[in-house]
Amino acid sequence: MTAVIENLADLSAARISSSDPVRRVDVGDARANADIFGLMLPKRLIDQLGLEPLIAWDGTRVYRGVRLTVQGRDCILDATQANDDSPVLIGRLPLLIMDWVIDVQGQKLIGNPAHGGVEMIEVY
Repeated sequence: MTAVIENLADLSAARISSSDPVRRVDVGDARANADIFGLMLPKRLIDQLGLEPLIAWDGTRVYRGVRLTVQGRDCILDATQANDDSPVLIGRLPLLIMDWVIDVQGQKLIGNPAHGGVEMIEVY
């Protein structure tokens, strides 16, 4: 699947000054993976985006703020560092926020059938 990942701090700065560039990567081979929780990015993409470290524990590093866009839907979240040979992995939380469901048989994302395929946000 195709995903666009942008540095959230750059997006905020660009709202103030339109001359500030926004670092972004277009990923043509991102994968949805319901076995992980968040967004996992290879270190080379974290460096390309210029993301700031947020926290590290037990060898896991989390970086501050990206906007992830998949098929016209987006969400804001932090990113966890993956090995450089790993693909971009989009986990349960971003899929839930963007109201996507994995169609395993069709090997694609579909809009949540519980919402008629239309993006919705449930508030509890």
